[in-house]
Amino acid sequence: IKNLDINITEASLSKLLSRFGQIQCMKINKKQVGGQLAAFAYVAFINADSAEHALHDLNGNELQGSKI
Repeated sequence: IKNLDINITEASLSKLLSRFGQIQCMKINKKQVGGQLAAFAYVAFINADSAEHALHDLNGNELQGSKI
């Protein structure tokens, strides 16, 4: 998931994503991009259908002020 707010926590992201299915693992990373800190996450669901459903429903939506 790209373009996350830099203050996002695993707990808040997990709360949002868990409605789509059981999460196997999640890792939030932050790095400097063009002089600004950017956040993104790797998320794996137990079931591939859950991942597809999350991608379809959340793509382009706003989360904590950032369009994901």
